[in-house]
Amino acid sequence: MSPGTETRQRTENVRVRLDGDELAAIRGKAQAAGLSLSAFMRAAALERKIAIRPTELLSGLTNLGKLGGLLKLALAQIDQGKAPGDLRGKLDQTLDDIRDLAAAIRSEVG
Repeated sequence: MSPGTETRQRTENVRVRLDGDELAAIRGKAQAAGLSLSAFMRAAALERKIAIRPTELLSGLTNLGKLGGLLKLALAQIDQGKAPGDLRGKLDQTLDDIRDLAAAIRSEVG
């Protein structure tokens, strides 16, 4: 068996002290990466690449699309005089940021 395989017998344990918030954050990251807590901590400690599952990225991309749609509605409200016009610049910039982030996610997912 090669040293990199995950099927080898692991016999050593390490204890790490964490507070509840730290443990919850690490568990959340492990779950988002589709890894067990042990596998996630091993990968992080050994500086191995930890990839987020494409389904998580695609879900985030969907949510960004929904947010972009809401921003477009808000911009339409400004154009119709139903919302303060001084928000337009901030909303336009946020919409541009969302488009840029969505493009970056698409290029990562392939």
